[in-house]
Amino acid sequence: MKLKTQDLRPGHCVRLVDYGQTDRSYRRRLLALGLTPGVDVHIVRRAPLGCPLQVTVRGTSLLLRENDVANLAWEYVSCA
Repeated sequence: MKLKTQDLRPGHCVRLVDYGQTDRSYRRRLLALGLTPGVDVHIVRRAPLGCPLQVTVRGTSLLLRENDVANLAWEYVSCA
């Protein structure tokens, strides 16, 4: 089941499936940060108004703006 970024809640463990219609330059930035298709991501928290979203990926904490990652597709995975 593919999820959108707005469906993610703190505590969820998800895997990035696809970049969707994300801008090419931002896609390169995500790749440089380690957010590659197939990587497992832990959702840490969401700001009170929904933006930004704090995630942990490969041991690194990242803050992602909701409008920049809105087109990413995710799927649930079990937390390790």
